[in-house]
Amino acid sequence: MYNLLIADDEQLERDAIEFLINKKELPFNVLKAKNGKEALQIYNQESVDFIILDIKMPLINGIEVGNIIRENDRVTPIVYLTAWSNFDYAKSAISIGVLEYLVKPINKKELYKVLEDFIEKKEIETSTKNEEFKTVINQFSRSFFASMKHGLIDSKVLKKYFNLKVDTFFEGVSLIVSEVNIDRLKHFFTQKEFINSRFYYFPTTDRTTIIVFPKNKSKFFKQLNYNTNAIMSSKFNKITIAIGSVFTSIEELPRSIREASIAYNIARTNNETIHEFNNIDENILYNSSINYIDEIETAIFDLNEKKAREIAHKFYDSISHLEKNALLETYYQNVLILHHVLTKKIPFFTISKPHKSVVEIEITFFNMIDNAVKALIEDRRDRYQRIFLAIKKEIEIHYNKQLTMEYYSSLLNMNTKYFSKLFKTYNNISFIDYLTNIRLDKAKELLKEGISVKDSAKAVGYMDSAYFSKVFSQRFNINPSQFKQAYEK
Repeated sequence: MYNLLIADDEQLERDAIEFLINKKELPFNVLKAKNGKEALQIYNQESVDFIILDIKMPLINGIEVGNIIRENDRVTPIVYLTAWSNFDYAKSAISIGVLEYLVKPINKKELYKVLEDFIEKKEIETSTKNEEFKTVINQFSRSFFASMKHGLIDSKVLKKYFNLKVDTFFEGVSLIVSEVNIDRLKHFFTQKEFINSRFYYFPTTDRTTIIVFPKNKSKFFKQLNYNTNAIMSSKFNKITIAIGSVFTSIEELPRSIREASIAYNIARTNNETIHEFNNIDENILYNSSINYIDEIETAIFDLNEKKAREIAHKFYDSISHLEKNALLETYYQNVLILHHVLTKKIPFFTISKPHKSVVEIEITFFNMIDNAVKALIEDRRDRYQRIFLAIKKEIEIHYNKQLTMEYYSSLLNMNTKYFSKLFKTYNNISFIDYLTNIRLDKAKELLKEGISVKDSAKAVGYMDSAYFSKVFSQRFNINPSQFKQAYEK
C-alpha cells in the first residue's frame, strides 16, 4: 500500500480522485489537504509515495509546494492539476521534475494511467531489489564456502561460525550429497539417530556440502550407513553420499572437504550410494589423463549442466595436490581457456574474466558453466531473443560510443535491413529510436547537473552539437539550452 497525497482547495476534486482510486481498488492510502500549507504539514508528518498538487491553491500554491519538497526530495513523483490545458507554469514546473499534468475536471483514464505506471515501476524496483538482495546473499554464501574450502578463513572466525569453544576438543567430518532438495535433506538429518550431531549446510545446484560435528563419531557413521541404505534410497530415489576423513582441528577442515569431493567423484563414477575417502581414490584422480576442459565444453554444448559441473569439481580435485602457486596458475589458465572458447562460440555471451584469486576463479568457473548452458537453451528455444536483448543491454551501457546497425549486423552475419527488422520485432522499438532515447535521457541528466550543451552532446555520443540540439528539440519540444536554463533557476 502506497501513501498518496492530494492537495486541492476544492473538496469535490479531492473526493473525486479518492473515489476513482477506491473504485479501481488501486493500492493507495489517500491523504487529503485543502491547501498548500496543509499539504506540506502532511508531507512532513507522513511517509508519502505519490503527490497530486493543484497549481492554484490558497496560502501556498502548488508550484511553491513542489519547490519546497524538491529541496530535499528529488524522487517522490509529483503530478500537477490545472484548469487550463495551456498555462504559464511549464518552465517553473520543469525544474521541479513534474511527472505529469492532469487537466480538470479529472479524466479517469489519464489518472489511472499515471497511477498504474507508478505501481508498475515500483513493483519492478521491488522485484529488482529482491533479486539483487538474493544475489548478494548467494554470492556471499558461495564466497564464504569457497574461502573455507581453500583454507583462506582464519581459524578463529571459523570456530565462531561453527560455535566451537576455543579450547574444547572436537571432531568433525565433511559430507557431500548429490542434488537433493535441501529441506528434505535437513529433515532427514533431524531423525532421532542424528539428534546429538550438529549440521551446517552449503548447497549448490548440483551438490550439497555438509559439515557435521557428531557427538559420537562411530555411532554417527553407523547410523549414516544404516539409514542411507534402509531409508534414503526409497525416499530420495538414487542418491550419493561421499565422506571425507575426520578432522580433529578446524585447520584440517579444508582437507576433509577436498577429500569428500574426491570421494564424491569416485562414487559417481562407480554408481555407488555411499563412499568414504581413501588414498587410492586420490592416486586414481591425480594420475588421470583426461582433458577436463574439453569434457566440460562438450557437456555444456550437450546442455548437460549437471555433468559439466561435476567435471569442473573433478578438475579442481585433480590439481588440488599441487603447490599453492602452481595450483593457482593451472586453475587460472584452464578457466581462461574455457572463457575464450565460450565467448567465441556463443554469440553475445559475456562474463568477466576472474582475477588471480582461487575463490574468484572458482566462482567464475561455475558461473560460466551455468550461464553458458542457460544461454544455449534460450538460443535453441528462440534463435535471436537472448541475442537482441543482449544488444539492447549493451546499448544501455555503451550508448556514448559510435554504435551502428552495420556493426551489429556484421557480428551476426546478416544484412542490415534484416537486423533492423529483427531488433524491432524483439524489442518493440527500432534500433535508432532506442539508441536515441537512451542518449537523450542521459543528456537530460547531464544538463540538469549544469553540464554545457556541447559537452552533454559529446558525452552521449553526438559529435555535432547542432544536430544534437535538433534531435533534443524534436523529442522534448524544448531546446537543450532552454531545458538547462530552467534547472538553473
